[in-house]
Amino acid sequence: MSTSITTSKLSQSCYNILLLGAPGVGKGTYGKLLSKTINAKIMESGGLCRAAMATDAHIRDIVTNGTLLEDDKIFSMVDKYLHSNHCSEDKRSVLFDGFPRNIQQAQFFHASPLGKEYPLNLAIHFDLPRNILTRKALGRRVCSNRRCEAIYNLADINEGDMIMPSMRPTKKSGFCDECDAPLLQRGDDTEKAVQQRLDLFYALNDPLLDFYDKQNILIKYQIKKGVEDFPDILSKIESALLPK
Repeated sequence: MSTSITTSKLSQSCYNILLLGAPGVGKGTYGKLLSKTINAKIMESGGLCRAAMATDAHIRDIVTNGTLLEDDKIFSMVDKYLHSNHCSEDKRSVLFDGFPRNIQQAQFFHASPLGKEYPLNLAIHFDLPRNILTRKALGRRVCSNRRCEAIYNLADINEGDMIMPSMRPTKKSGFCDECDAPLLQRGDDTEKAVQQRLDLFYALNDPLLDFYDKQNILIKYQIKKGVEDFPDILSKIESALLPK
């Protein structure tokens, strides 16, 4: 599941880039590759929530019950993260993953002092047909080691010009190549749960695409080769952000 990593000229400056894509599209994989290539931090909304659970009982109760967190709580965590990165000696570009999640959050962030201080430079939407997304979601496996959490996929896609070989472990079947821990299928990666997530995603995502398209910062990228698309993805991002 590896691909050649070279440092991009984007690593020389700081950008705020929003990653958009349905569950199973590979957004997490592309985000990790991009973070290494442009030396960026990943601000993942789920990670912010899990970190906050350690000290905030209210957030812990909401997340444990599977309820969506209030927008003001999310904005507070995002505000803290962005200011912490800006004031850090390790200030870097930030990849937004999972925030803004809906059009209300996007509009509020865009108009807020925080959004003015840390505006999004680019939004990139990774796209795949629904039937392919379903197969990839059901084929996903995650390393059980919480310090690793490497992602694999057992789905082997070969439909028309979409050719995405499986991303199975290469050393030992069912075990992580990085740390040798067992691989697990997420409990919510069932057919019914996947379809429910996709229904919710499209309802929330389509207005976001319109919003960022009108701001002229949106790139729509049709995935065809899985991780092998990354060099072309990086090229598109560089063309959009680097001075001409």
